Amino acid sequence: MAPRTSLKYAPDRPLSLPDKPGRFIDSSNGAVKFCCDCRAQCQGNMTLVSESTYYRHKRDTVSAQAGLTVGAPAAGALEQQSPATSSRSFDDEDTDDDGDWNMGGGGEEGSRTPQPLSPPHEHPGQPDPEQEQEVQNQPNASSGNQVEAGPMPEAEGEAVEDPDDPTPITNLTELQHALDFINALKAASLDKSGLDPSVIEQLRQPIESILDIDNPDDPDLRISLEVYLATGNASEATYNKIKASIEKRTPEVQLYTLDRLKRKIGKLTGLIPLVNDMTFREEGQMPVLLREALRCIREWTATLLHHPHCPQIQAYYANPEMAENMSYRQKKTEEIIEEYTGDDGSIELPEYFDYICGSEYLKAVKDGKIKKEDCVLLLSIDGAQLYEHKASDCWIYIWVIMDLPPDMRYKKKHVLPGGFIPGPKKPKNVDSFLFPGLEHLASLQVEGLRVWNAKIDKTFTSRPFWIFGTADGPGMVYLNGLVGHNGYMGCRLYCPIKGRRGGKYAKKYYPALLKLDNLVLEGSDHPDVDPRTIADPSGSHHWYDAQLRRVLAARNMKDYVDLRRDTGISKPSIFSGISEQHRFTLPGSFPSDLMHLISLNITDVLLNLLRGNLDRGEHDNAEDWDWAALTGAFWDSSGEVVEKMRRYLPGSFDRPPRNPAKKISSGYKAREYLSYVYGMLPGLLVGVLPDKYHKNFCLLLRGIHLILQRKITKEELILAHESLVTFCLEYEELYVQRNPERVHFVRYCIHNLLHLASETVRIGPLCLLAQWTMERAIGYLTQELRQPSNPYHNLSERGLRRAQVNALNAMVGDLEPEPSPPANSIDFGDGYLLMAPKGAVHTMEDSERQAFTKFLQSTGHDIPDGAEVTTAPWARLLLPTGQIARTAWKELAKSDDAPLRISRMVKMKLGDEIRFGEIAYFFQAPVRGTNTALAMVSMCEKPIQGFLDESYGMLCITKWETGSNLVVVEAKSIDSVVAFLPFDQMPGYSFLFEDFGLDVAMLSNDSYTVDENTGEIATDVPTDA
Repeated sequence: MAPRTSLKYAPDRPLSLPDKPGRFIDSSNGAVKFCCDCRAQCQGNMTLVSESTYYRHKRDTVSAQAGLTVGAPAAGALEQQSPATSSRSFDDEDTDDDGDWNMGGGGEEGSRTPQPLSPPHEHPGQPDPEQEQEVQNQPNASSGNQVEAGPMPEAEGEAVEDPDDPTPITNLTELQHALDFINALKAASLDKSGLDPSVIEQLRQPIESILDIDNPDDPDLRISLEVYLATGNASEATYNKIKASIEKRTPEVQLYTLDRLKRKIGKLTGLIPLVNDMTFREEGQMPVLLREALRCIREWTATLLHHPHCPQIQAYYANPEMAENMSYRQKKTEEIIEEYTGDDGSIELPEYFDYICGSEYLKAVKDGKIKKEDCVLLLSIDGAQLYEHKASDCWIYIWVIMDLPPDMRYKKKHVLPGGFIPGPKKPKNVDSFLFPGLEHLASLQVEGLRVWNAKIDKTFTSRPFWIFGTADGPGMVYLNGLVGHNGYMGCRLYCPIKGRRGGKYAKKYYPALLKLDNLVLEGSDHPDVDPRTIADPSGSHHWYDAQLRRVLAARNMKDYVDLRRDTGISKPSIFSGISEQHRFTLPGSFPSDLMHLISLNITDVLLNLLRGNLDRGEHDNAEDWDWAALTGAFWDSSGEVVEKMRRYLPGSFDRPPRNPAKKISSGYKAREYLSYVYGMLPGLLVGVLPDKYHKNFCLLLRGIHLILQRKITKEELILAHESLVTFCLEYEELYVQRNPERVHFVRYCIHNLLHLASETVRIGPLCLLAQWTMERAIGYLTQELRQPSNPYHNLSERGLRRAQVNALNAMVGDLEPEPSPPANSIDFGDGYLLMAPKGAVHTMEDSERQAFTKFLQSTGHDIPDGAEVTTAPWARLLLPTGQIARTAWKELAKSDDAPLRISRMVKMKLGDEIRFGEIAYFFQAPVRGTNTALAMVSMCEKPIQGFLDESYGMLCITKWETGSNLVVVEAKSIDSVVAFLPFDQMPGYSFLFEDFGLDVAMLSNDSYTVDENTGEIATDVPTDA
């Protein structure tokens, strides 16, 4: 056979091949060529090949003799610092000196069948002993100790990168880099962290006095800080103008210059970013892995900022009031252990209200991994696009202090910005960007963070405990090192579910529970899986450790790719570099994300299913898709109905859904999906969607509605679990029907529903760990951008400002006082606030008088016959949920074309009964000798029982008549504002829509700011979250 070169180039124009394989430029015509000299395919001869052939050959041969090492912490790690008596003070300070996460699995080659890892029903916590012994005996298998291995081959000119293979590891050198970062974290110390020396001194010797910004020796500090905070997002010129005006009017006042003030704030808070030390350290003084980190950082920008979080923790203890708030975790833990520990030492809880109730946390406390002095932290990361029509992707991560109460920890004034990864390109090695922040954490876990508690005037040593890492599905592969949602072992929680393919040449895997008919395909034809055997992934760390050792024992790139597919593990997580004494076992620290799962992923599958938009197989008859109800004329007409329903949604329900028939493909927001799919479709599909599909849909609604609660009882959790398990099984029976051409209906988001209840038992209510806080942080940080020419640096600066301001507010309680309640309001306690406008005194009509009389009689009072009753109506009532209930008195006075969002329908708890009604007006009256807020309510009829039974209690249909069936109730019996949407199948009737995750949404509200147009509390929660 003639050489390949002779086929492409004439003899009179010979091509001079380079000495080394890879990409080169043909000097004769400037074309890009590839050549290869591999032994297996090219017999060691330099041969001209196509680009795809070059990468295929290289993937099979590069790093053939590679060995991977994972070592123990380097010798000489810092010993614990002995407590020192601080002699420092504030007077010592010298003031003049949100992308595309597509890095996971999926798109696996379908030509090779994955080998089953265990028998179908083997528990993940009990790996096969023979298999484990075999893994441990492999010469290259890595464990927690140093393993002798062959030298790592030098990286060649280009990485092995097949355009059709999305694996994040393109050669074994990159896998070694991941291990290097892990080893570096194990050897982390403050002295090598790159922190400013003054910050290190503060971490070791905190100032043991309360910050006094009214010190007579520095009289201009407070006013400088107040002006700085008041100017907020304004420019430096605005600050200087205010400074000049004040000094002109009062010459004795000399405000700080803005630059000097920023340096002063950095000194006071200890929040000096790592930017200088991390980016510009001399390469010769850095380990190899940090040179790699430096290269990655310089590839983007020299302005990467990481904000050390531990000085912020010190700030929260430096004020007595905030130190008391920081004791929430300790006190609640002690209460739970004291009240619910049985004779056998086990803890059985009647309800779950926080991560503190989770079995994983309580076990860590019992084992001594989490002590009462320690601070517990959550890290959350996500991508953001700064500008809608411009390549401006970036990545942000934050820290959440889990020691604070839930109604505080998620507010922006307590969320700690951690770092910013600039774009617009996707980061090639996210570990290198996370490393500085994690190095800071790991070093203080070893050495200990010295903290002065202002409430008890005592300094103690805290070792921060990293409890969770959260991200959306694509972003999670950066944190947990798994292959992602298209892999053979693609469960986010690493349960033993094995994927199935729909055919020999199919590339993606789907977690179908039921075996597919008429398909004989090794690795995909395993028996039916009982979802109850895989629902609890709590033992997955044993399974994970064994499979990770197999991946790290890969002998070459082909071996790695095969093992990656079979195990579902792409690389070891950088978080494994954190000592197990200061974290949960992996992958248990990476929980499900309810926000993206329920708001976007599940809704996407359901809508495409109901619209008939999912891919249809060659032999799959469209006439068999009798569930495709949202099509044709009904799709268009129902979209118009959805748009008209805007009027019936209270303002607290956030963004009302637009017409889906027109806008579903135009940036439909997560909140719109929530309202449309879970709030409106249950009523709109009655009589349109066949009953068996509608009932299955309602099972999903019941499970999700229960799981999204901030507090959930043990009985509710059992009901939610049964609902979701039954839904998943019925879903496959109804839609997939064991048809290989429909296996893609079963996405991993459907599978993840099986784990929600067991995960709640393990780590508490999942709604408190979802990405809402991260999305909100992206919202308020990106809203503050003011430099389009340099957005990434500007974003980092805004994050630094936010971190410093939060620390200052924690240290000085009165620097930014809480906003006062609205004017002319009356506080009745427990979060109930009667608010203006207030009407003129009027005489009650007979029906109102009768209702009031009946109420008074129930309290032991009465009204004399013939007595006239007068009262002054109030228009609004603020509820503990943060919602504002309004009245028919005011809302019915508006014209039909007014931009009204009806907020007068409420849910009430009257004794042991839940009832609904329309508020006529609020008023005050003495009850049992106390001035009490009351409500005149037109009660709804009891819901139609037949609809409740057929929908598992999810379809509540009723009616009411304004001004009829009046009842007087105490205002504190009102639980929430709800929506009643017109039920067109029965004119005059309406169906109920309760807001999902209401408690969680309101945990993030920061003030009483009320929108006078809508009557609702204004929040800065981004509407596109």
